[in-house]
Amino acid sequence: MDDEKIIELYWRRDETAIARTDEKYGRLCRKISDDILSSREDSEECVADTYLALWNCIPPQHPSRFRAFIAAVTRNLSLKRLRTAPDGTVITVLADGNEIYAYAFLEKSYVTMRLYLPDGASDEDIDAALDRVNYSVINK
Repeated sequence: MDDEKIIELYWRRDETAIARTDEKYGRLCRKISDDILSSREDSEECVADTYLALWNCIPPQHPSRFRAFIAAVTRNLSLKRLRTAPDGTVITVLADGNEIYAYAFLEKSYVTMRLYLPDGASDEDIDAALDRVNYSVINK
C-alpha cells in the first residue's frame, strides 16, 4: 500500500492504518529503535509508542514524506527513552504521568529507580532529576 493511502486511513480514523504502517515500516522502526536502545523489549514498546504517536498526530498533520516522518518519530521516542547519567551510566527511562521509572545497569545488575515529578514535568525536569542521582553509590 502506498504512503498516501496509509495516511488516508489515519485521516479516516481507520485502525487498519496501524497494521498497514507496521507491514510497510515495522522493520525500519524496529531497526532504528534497536540500534538506539539495544533491548528488544524496549524497542517493541517504542515502536508501539510510535504507532500511537502517529495515530494522535495524523490528523491534523499530513506528512508529505511519511517514511522520513515515521523514522523521525521512532528515533525521537527511542532517544527520549534512553538517557545518560553524568558519569556515563546509560539509563532507560519510562514515564507514566508524574512517575518516572529509570533502569540502569550497574556492576552486573539492574537498578530500578522510581522518581515522582509534578504533573506536566518537562524533559528538562526529568533530566535534572536524573542528574541529581549519585549512581556511584547505589551498589555500595
